[in-house]
Amino acid sequence: MSVILLAVSLVAGPSECEALTTARKKAYDNDDYQRCYDLIDQEVECITRSYQLHPSAKGPGSLRSLCLPLEVGFDLAHRGEHDPELARDYLRRYEDRGCLDDPLQRPRHRTNWAQYHRTQLDDPQALRELRQGEAEARIASSLYKEGDPQELSMLWSVANSMAVRAEIAAELRRADDLRELVTEASDLLESVDPTCSEPRVGGVLNLLGWSMLMAHDAGVETDDPTDLLKSALSTFAGDRDNLRLANNTRINLALAALQHRSPSEAEAWIQEIERSERWIDRLPEEQLMWLRIVEIRRTIADGEPWRSAQWQDELERVGERGRVPLGRWYAQATAGRRLEAMGRTDAALLAYQRAEDELESSRPDTTAAVLAARRQLTFSDSTRRLVVLHHRRGDDESALRVVRAARSRALRVADATRGGPSSQPNTDRPRGDALRLIYFQASGVAEDGSSEWVGFAQTAGALRSSNFRLPTVRSDLYRAREEELEPFSAELLGPFSDEIEAARSVEILATGSLHHVPFHVLPWRDGQLIKHVPVTYGLDLAPPSQEDREVPPGAPLVLHGSEEGLADEADAVIEALQRGDTVPVRSSPKSAELLRKRLGEAHIAHFAVHGTRTEDRRLLRSDDRLHFGGFELSRDAILDGEAAPWLVYLSACQSSFADAETLSGGVGLTQAFLLRGAHYVIGAVDDIDEEVAKSFAVAFYRALGDAQGELPRAWQRAYIDMLTRTPPSLRPDLQMLRLYSR
Repeated sequence: MSVILLAVSLVAGPSECEALTTARKKAYDNDDYQRCYDLIDQEVECITRSYQLHPSAKGPGSLRSLCLPLEVGFDLAHRGEHDPELARDYLRRYEDRGCLDDPLQRPRHRTNWAQYHRTQLDDPQALRELRQGEAEARIASSLYKEGDPQELSMLWSVANSMAVRAEIAAELRRADDLRELVTEASDLLESVDPTCSEPRVGGVLNLLGWSMLMAHDAGVETDDPTDLLKSALSTFAGDRDNLRLANNTRINLALAALQHRSPSEAEAWIQEIERSERWIDRLPEEQLMWLRIVEIRRTIADGEPWRSAQWQDELERVGERGRVPLGRWYAQATAGRRLEAMGRTDAALLAYQRAEDELESSRPDTTAAVLAARRQLTFSDSTRRLVVLHHRRGDDESALRVVRAARSRALRVADATRGGPSSQPNTDRPRGDALRLIYFQASGVAEDGSSEWVGFAQTAGALRSSNFRLPTVRSDLYRAREEELEPFSAELLGPFSDEIEAARSVEILATGSLHHVPFHVLPWRDGQLIKHVPVTYGLDLAPPSQEDREVPPGAPLVLHGSEEGLADEADAVIEALQRGDTVPVRSSPKSAELLRKRLGEAHIAHFAVHGTRTEDRRLLRSDDRLHFGGFELSRDAILDGEAAPWLVYLSACQSSFADAETLSGGVGLTQAFLLRGAHYVIGAVDDIDEEVAKSFAVAFYRALGDAQGELPRAWQRAYIDMLTRTPPSLRPDLQMLRLYSR
């Protein structure tokens, strides 16, 4: 489990301020948050008066006493009560009180803003804050001699920020990135505290270990965090201030033991908790919940799940009291696991379904922020188990219903968090001779890197499924040669060959690592799948309307950046779009506001621009802004708009990458336009050759006119045409292009 990191130093100042600090800590120990907030207000006023009496004492680090209570308020609001509005209020109060005048306080504040943005499902902004905070901390550390306490404090801030990035990597299921961040942060902490004796260092090590546990539970192959967590535990002395941190780490150690099949070691850590906490009912409720979860999992690992009835009852009481956000979900998900281990499949199905219902019902209220900060739950093991149990019973309709709700859940949370319309899962069946192929990871990653999957082939009148095992899917599979793609074609398409042969179009709904698979160019018969049938990639949200999917009337809008090459592409696209009385509108907009207005009026919009993104390219691989020279159109501006064109063509590098970040709630440019009403979006998953991008756009628009508005068929014709005209060295660039639909 994660932990609230609170500084424990006393405020330097009059005895009145020290008394308020002591009272505030006591209120925190008693989980009396409202009294904590009241005492924070009094403490800040008291310290402010003290500073006014001694203004000459100000300097780097001198405002720590004033800023600390406001950080505590943020932590309580953010992690304790999961109230994003109150958390944001404390962040602004921190600024209003002048805390940013002290350069040593700025990195911590950046990290806190990043945590807030994560609750808003805004990973790009969170990563920008973290990177900026790390840069400021490194600059501040350079002002002090090596080993100076202030220098070490700034290096700790860098490591703490990196630990938050590791959490994001875990949520996005980025195993390699998580491993690198854990290593980098651990090495940095070793320079801060070579003897591993400082609790603040232990807190960061525990957070790193928690990220690894979270990723493992979400089905990602990770290293064993036991040594890391043991190092964290060694930093916590047995006093009041460290007891919660120590027990938090022991719970994580027990979870690690269970994940790596050592129930006896888990039992040893549980006994340590019981010895260290003389009154087990005094544990904070969230720690108590996790302790019971660990105990229940241990009895399951021992093959004796019936021994945990009293702990399950207590876990459900924690959920019913409602003090732990998503406590009911944890209770029901654990109940499902326990009942399944006892062979009570019907009861397990009901428990797992109740857990899914909790995730759905949490969206309208403040616990949406909790789900945003714990996105691994949107696609958790309990979801996988529910799908597998339905599938084993032959109830593929129920299994598919769970899959489709889970695939879109995080995106729906993201939309609701931003105040968007209430999007719903897409539960319709394909129309006519269309085929929908849906793929879902049914297990975690095994030691050899493989995992179990289930695939569904859905038509207007039938549904069929198949099981298969796949190796790790590399992220640049779109660059693979035909012989490298053949095994994926055999596993993913082979079981559904009859349905594919009969289909007039195919929609792909992939999950997790299968987003890396270029389904449209998988080998099929004597060529590629797209030569046989049009292929689109779906979002799995209910369409914005049931309007005809042919091109609406109206003049297309061609937008371009200021560079000569972009203007040349716009010229070529306008020539290809001119048909009869239809005259495209050319625009090089000067502001985002004017652009949004034009987009609201257009039916087709072509963007010949460059995409830009957060500095953390390895975590967020899709662009989140379109660059027009004088300004940028962000994905936030798109989401804040009222409507999007019927077709959006993003001729920008990495404009349509859709992978685990989408399932975790991150919204890229493609998803933003689809959420705002676009029926189709065309984009590339990586940096694409400019000539290939321009040539394909021209071929597509010409085919669109010849196909009389049937867009997927035009996409297919353009692709087949380009396959014959693109040299082998540039084929991988062509394979980067995808057509998305909603």
